Amino acid sequence: MTSSKKTYTRRKFVGTALGALVAANLAACGGGGGGGTTAPTTPPAPEAPQKIDLGTTASRIVGTKPVTLTATLGRAADVTWALGVGSLGTLSATTGASVTYTPPAAAVSAATPVTITATSAGVTATAKLALMPDPRQRTGLALLAGSLGGKGLIDGQGTAARFLEIGAMDVDRSGNLVVADLNWADSRTAAGIQNQFTVIRVVSPSGNVLTAMPTASLGYGHADGGAATAQTGKVSGLAAAPNGDIYFVDNDGGARLRVLRGGQITTLQSNLAAARVVIDRNGNIYLYSEAQVLRASADGATATVLAGAATAGVQADGQGAAARFWNITDATTDANGDLYVADGNILRKISRTGLVTTVAGVVGAPYESIDGDAATARFGGLLSVSLDNNGNLVVLEEGSDGVNVRQVTPAGVVSTLHRVAKPPATGLFPPYGSATGVRKLRFNSATRTIQLAREAQIDQLSGGTLQPFAGFEGDSHLEVDGPGETARFVRLSHLAADLAGNLYTLEFAEWNFGARMEDAHGLWLRKVAADGTVSTVVADKDFAFKPNGIVVDADGNVFLSARPPQNSMSVNSGGALYKVTAAGAVTVFAGTATRGQTASTDGTGAAATFIAPKLEGIDIAGNLYVSDVDKFRKVTPQAVVTTIAALPAGLNAAPNGLVYTADAAEDVIYATDAAGKRTVAVGAPGVPGIRLGALPAGLYAPAGIVPTGPNSFAVISGAAVLRLLLPN
Repeated sequence: MTSSKKTYTRRKFVGTALGALVAANLAACGGGGGGGTTAPTTPPAPEAPQKIDLGTTASRIVGTKPVTLTATLGRAADVTWALGVGSLGTLSATTGASVTYTPPAAAVSAATPVTITATSAGVTATAKLALMPDPRQRTGLALLAGSLGGKGLIDGQGTAARFLEIGAMDVDRSGNLVVADLNWADSRTAAGIQNQFTVIRVVSPSGNVLTAMPTASLGYGHADGGAATAQTGKVSGLAAAPNGDIYFVDNDGGARLRVLRGGQITTLQSNLAAARVVIDRNGNIYLYSEAQVLRASADGATATVLAGAATAGVQADGQGAAARFWNITDATTDANGDLYVADGNILRKISRTGLVTTVAGVVGAPYESIDGDAATARFGGLLSVSLDNNGNLVVLEEGSDGVNVRQVTPAGVVSTLHRVAKPPATGLFPPYGSATGVRKLRFNSATRTIQLAREAQIDQLSGGTLQPFAGFEGDSHLEVDGPGETARFVRLSHLAADLAGNLYTLEFAEWNFGARMEDAHGLWLRKVAADGTVSTVVADKDFAFKPNGIVVDADGNVFLSARPPQNSMSVNSGGALYKVTAAGAVTVFAGTATRGQTASTDGTGAAATFIAPKLEGIDIAGNLYVSDVDKFRKVTPQAVVTTIAALPAGLNAAPNGLVYTADAAEDVIYATDAAGKRTVAVGAPGVPGIRLGALPAGLYAPAGIVPTGPNSFAVISGAAVLRLLLPN
């Protein structure tokens, strides 16, 4: 009994205690009566991890002006700021949402890093800036690396001068070489083809180049008048008259015979059936097409047929209109007023009365170079013909491996005087600063030399030696590493700067002109040190995409955007961002290296996708900014890709707050302020050519510009990287 009683007593006690505890809990919750229910307790949500964004419109390169940094937080919290160990300058505060960094008053002697950190709720973000030394250069342009050879509209002595495109040339009685130099206009034809206009230039016997008229600023047109009003189109033929007048055929929108006389351009006749002009020693004017030669009246207002027909045919000798020509490319005259024409691969003579005979070469013979008499000699494709002081014809012909300069005596005996090798193969479009083939020839009676014209350079052949005479196209047909002016670039396209004074350039390959006309691809990344020494970081012709943007972070890592090559059959979408280490290792940083992406998807690394990415810039926190068709994307240093509404204001701004951009079509650098006002900072619009020295200086097809220090920049122009210093 005792035992049972003890058990019962214990159970009763436990039950009473539990009941009391439940009642106490119900009372605390406001319950315990009337059969009500108790609401569950919701635990507080954990705090979200802190986020800090230091994105700013300030330049990563610091000048003399203070820089303000603002921390944008993921949630409200205090922020503390600190200047990195060894960083020069001062901070305005150690706490608060924003802080102002003031550079040191004394200039630095080398690129000096500056690190500023912001800390909030245990999370730290870092901004990396750089102080740059004084470039110790006078205001203006200077060569840093590469070649100054190339094209331009620059007067000067010998190889210091520049030509754009030599369309025609002739020698006057004083030994001056008169040149029709073709320039590209802003306007286009109805078919969308860019118009060309012509600048008449004169090269003295000593090689000094001067522009006669019209001035380049007048552009394309056909207006007559003086230097203030005259305009020209594309000149296809030019001849110097004995009295100093210059006749030329303006051959677009209907051929026109025009004359430059006493500083005035006058149109003599329009709607010509001819594209070129030649004048004999008595001032008689002859016009010719590929199949017909016309004799103009003394005033140039009318013309009648001397020989040939309106259309080309199999070459045949004969009188006047009975004769046939296949392809007249050039003509000259002798002391008697007879004409000699280069016609396909034979030389023809046209008397003053219109009788056509063959001087050398055989109708229907293969195009080949064989010396010999009139019956056995053979020519390649004849390009040009002139007459020397001894009555010999000097001709330029196209050979299998270049061009040949050949002589034809009055008896018809043909011999080869000189061979000019083809320039290195560079594709359909030669790179800036590379040599082109010889296309024209004139014998200069005053200097007794043969003058040969490439596209933008005139060479002189004397005593069997060929030397540059006026203009200099350059030799940038292969990449060459090395110091400054000895280095060579091929098709420079993009430029970026790190925070240690180094530059990085991208170069692009030639189009693949196969059946699909595919765009270039491959990766050529070069490094230019602060002293101008050039080295190759990556040279990969098998890189499958085409790079189209480049930036460098504060640690020296290079980031590229690249897209699939385009072709004439389709537009290939897709692309990715790549990271290149200092050792040249290339990896995909964000996106995927696949074609056919049709959506822009946010995500991290390979989870993100792009339709057509193009790197636009980098901020002080190392965030990349990308344009992607109709969207803008932000990519963090951790490769997190998000879509943003717009690019940050002032992205790529220089230390002075202005944004500088290169305009290849106008050959200038523009400076744009925060209000969007744009002014020319370097160069003259529409006047191409690299001119070093004092501002405004001159540029040729500038492809990129980046700040390298306070008021200092690097610029891609032609085949060179230039150093630019602007005034404070």
